[in-house]
Amino acid sequence: MLGNIILTVNRSKNIIKSGGIGATDLFYAKLLKRKSFKYWKRYTIRKIQKARAKYKAEYYYKMKLKQRVLEILSQNVTYQRNLNLASLKLTLMYKRMLISNAWKKWRLMVQNLYDSVPKRMSLNQGTTKQIYKWLITFIKQKSCAE
Repeated sequence: MLGNIILTVNRSKNIIKSGGIGATDLFYAKLLKRKSFKYWKRYTIRKIQKARAKYKAEYYYKMKLKQRVLEILSQNVTYQRNLNLASLKLTLMYKRMLISNAWKKWRLMVQNLYDSVPKRMSLNQGTTKQIYKWLITFIKQKSCAE
């Protein structure tokens, strides 16, 4: 397809470059340009359609993989023989999630308040106890809210 486009463009250039351009030569040159534009248009439309189809296929493939992973994880959590162990795992996972969320929020807060390097260094050296206290209060607030 691309070869046809190049050939028609070259033909139209050769006709225009040749000496005396008559009315018929000009007509055929314009005709060749129109045909080459049609070929180019079809070529680009097909390329776009292929890219769209590939994107959709990859998207649905990723969605299926995510669904399979979630199904496997849910089977491991809910269908265990020992339900107490499953509930312990869920609470542990929930606490880890709370701690990670609190840590992210605290880090963002520190970055917004103290944006210079010396202040960050002093914070990193002297505030580990404050971080733990803040995390504990945050977790208590979340657990009391439930």
